[in-house]
Amino acid sequence: QAAGGVRTICVHGLPNDVRLRELRNLAVLLPGYESCHLAPGDGRRLVTGFVRFDSPTSAAHACERLQGLQFDEEMPHMRPLAVEIARRDLDDDR
Repeated sequence: QAAGGVRTICVHGLPNDVRLRELRNLAVLLPGYESCHLAPGDGRRLVTGFVRFDSPTSAAHACERLQGLQFDEEMPHMRPLAVEIARRDLDDDR
C-alpha cells in the first residue's frame, strides 16, 4: 500500500459482458490513471473493476467523477456505478 493511503478504486455495477478495454477507455480519461483490472462475476455478483491511480487524491477525485455514472446507455435497466476506495491497492503485476 502506498504511503498516505490507498490509491485504488473499486467500481461496482459493471455489466457481466464488460471488457477490460472498456474500463480502461473510461479510466484513462481520469487524471492520474495508472492501471486497471476486472474481477469476473460468478452469476450472483456482477463484474467488479479495480482502477489504480498515482495518488490517493487522484483516486478520491475519480470516485467523485464516476459515482452514479450510467456505464452503458444501451442498458438503462442497469444500476448506475457505485464507486469506493478499495481496501488495498491494485498490485503492480495486474
